Amino acid sequence: MNMISQLRQRVSEDGAASLNIDEFNRLQTEWVTRAKIEVLPPVARECAWGMDDGDPDSGSMWNSACGQSWFFYEGGPEENNQHYCGNCGGKVLLPAQDPTL
Repeated sequence: MNMISQLRQRVSEDGAASLNIDEFNRLQTEWVTRAKIEVLPPVARECAWGMDDGDPDSGSMWNSACGQSWFFYEGGPEENNQHYCGNCGGKVLLPAQDPTL
């Protein structure tokens, strides 16, 4: 009997079920196999952001390469700890800043 069936039987008989780590790993393997999910390492995505022209004292609008816009009332993505794009999940790439400013 596979782990999924065993778990269903335990819940049916006892109203609940607990798993040890080996059973959990077998269950996870069965679900991945059944769903035909390829488990791959994460892809390093990047999403370039640029600020719209405007008055920075009244907030700032930022546009992302994936097509979304983001508004910050104070500061920008960096000051608000926005390290990953909320739309595509890519690492936020900000325009290079002039160090002489």
